[in-house]
Amino acid sequence: MSLFNSYGSNDQYGQGFPSRWKYAQDKIEELNGTCKLASLLREVLDPREFFNTEYESQKAIDFVNKWLSYDGYAVTIKSGRVAIGNFAGVHF
Repeated sequence: MSLFNSYGSNDQYGQGFPSRWKYAQDKIEELNGTCKLASLLREVLDPREFFNTEYESQKAIDFVNKWLSYDGYAVTIKSGRVAIGNFAGVHF
């Protein structure tokens, strides 16, 4: 919840709160079409966030790219940093 609150939400956990999956999906849909979504993706897909975990950043990026490709975007790693660009090569 604190992740999404740092991107403009003001949510508090309480009775009737949805599942984590539903909450995250709803928040991502709210951010869709805004520059905040690109910022969120850069934060959560940063390879440094995967250090000392069982997860691989490239697998997460590949998963997200399947969805972004429908809108003509892709996440890449440039000089160790997450970059989000469109198929014309413009990065955000």
